[in-house]
Formats: sequence, structure tokens, C-alpha cells
Amino acid sequence: MSVLGTKVCNSCTLGPSRALYELAKEDTPQEVVQAVVARAEEGEKVSHAEVKRLIAEAKEAASSESKKEIEDRPDRMRTALQAA
Repeated sequence: MSVLGTKVCNSCTLGPSRALYELAKEDTPQEVVQAVVARAEEGEKVSHAEVKRLIAEAKEAASSESKKEIEDRPDRMRTALQAA
């Protein structure tokens, strides 16, 4: 058994303990942890590869959102200046 936040997960349900290590890392997005824990609680076996894939997708989505926000800054600044 391993503790992830306040949840207790059975390592057998989550597959190899490597999946647990991935979920326990500080930089793992919380939405991934919550999704994987929910799937495991329903009895689904979640592999290490699947956990890594979900983490990579979440980080890529966050990175894309950050890039979009940076690209939008000049427009927001211009709008704010025009409104002032």
C-alpha cells in the first residue's frame, strides 16, 4: 500500500510500483493523480506506461496554455491601456 495525499492505493491495482512513484512526484499534475486514483478505485489496472502518458499529456496541455497566455499578453495590455 502507498499513500498519495489522503488516498490509499493498492499497488496491485495501479500496476507496478513505478506507477506509484510517478504519481508521487512533486511535479505530477494533481488532475492526473486524481484521475488515476479514481480509475484504480474502480478496479482498473493502470500501467506505468499509462501513468507516464497521462502525465506527459497534462504537462503538454499546461505548457500550451502558458504559451497561449504569453502570446495574448500584448493584446490584453493594449486593451487595458485603451480602457484607461
